[in-house]
Amino acid sequence: MIRGHYTEYDRHFLYYLLNGHIVVFSGIFQMISYAPINDGQVWGSVVSGTAALGMIVYCIMIWKFLPSFVTMLMQSGLLIVLLLHILRIV
Repeated sequence: MIRGHYTEYDRHFLYYLLNGHIVVFSGIFQMISYAPINDGQVWGSVVSGTAALGMIVYCIMIWKFLPSFVTMLMQSGLLIVLLLHILRIV
């Protein structure tokens, strides 16, 4: 049983592990910025928009291997809403 833990990691396993971390941390940034957005603070929209833009760029980078239609649509919609929100505040 112990020998099984010392084997070489699979490339796909590490890829999915990295993918999961990117998605989770992006969601955490967007959840943290929810309260400032409701308070009308611009920095919350900027943080959430940066996370959404990062997810869009990441989805474009991995599109050949994993076409993420739903993630692209959700993050694009969020980015549009945040841009409208920033323009309304400023």
